[in-house]
Amino acid sequence: MDISDIATREFVEVDANKRLGKVRAIFERENPKGIIVTEDDAYTGIITQKQLVQSHVEDDAKAGAMIRSAPKVERTADVRKVARVLVEGGTKVAPVFQGEELWGIITEDAILEAVIENLDALTIEQIYTEDVITVEEDTNVGQVVNLLRKHSISRLPVLDDTDGLTAGAILLSALERAGYTVEASALEKPYPLVLQKIFEGRNRIVIFADFAGKIAPMISRLNRGGNLVLIVDHHPAEDVDDPAVHVVDADLKKG
Repeated sequence: MDISDIATREFVEVDANKRLGKVRAIFERENPKGIIVTEDDAYTGIITQKQLVQSHVEDDAKAGAMIRSAPKVERTADVRKVARVLVEGGTKVAPVFQGEELWGIITEDAILEAVIENLDALTIEQIYTEDVITVEEDTNVGQVVNLLRKHSISRLPVLDDTDGLTAGAILLSALERAGYTVEASALEKPYPLVLQKIFEGRNRIVIFADFAGKIAPMISRLNRGGNLVLIVDHHPAEDVDDPAVHVVDADLKKG
């Protein structure tokens, strides 16, 4: 479903040179989701009511001083993609273009009204972002800004995978998709009592993600051949005596 039937040509437009006092009056009188700002008949940005409420800019200032960028969308863009860019852009309205021409606007209310009957049929798998762009804690600000601009996004997840949570989540998802019933535990440290509890069971597959390489001998002693154990860890692992315990290098690439 695209937005061609729910985008509207009815929108409020002001020139960038209009006084903010008059812009505030428009919001009070017409209560739009946002106001399109143009200069020399060309789109320059939007102003939202939230901006004005939180702003301390005087009424005599020009509207151009308050504009913010909003994601531009095509008139035939997919409704799910548009909903996503509105959320990522932190706005309730976006300009709709047909080619190079400003055609109208799309609002979050219009999108919600169009899809609300189908929400119960949607799953997270259908709407989540598959190719997520991420950064590390030590990524410099310049690189982050370049990524935001390059991919036209407003947010980036920051990963700190020292505890293997991301690796564990990926493995969990892959195993469940393959049809396995999975029990997951997040361990900060190799607590002996917890490990003993894990190895009370038998004839199972036990996987350690980004964890346990250095305690492989302890795991070998606890397992005693009772389970198939995979240790997926990029840290060097100690030698093990149990042939059922296998250490897998997490950095191995597919052939």
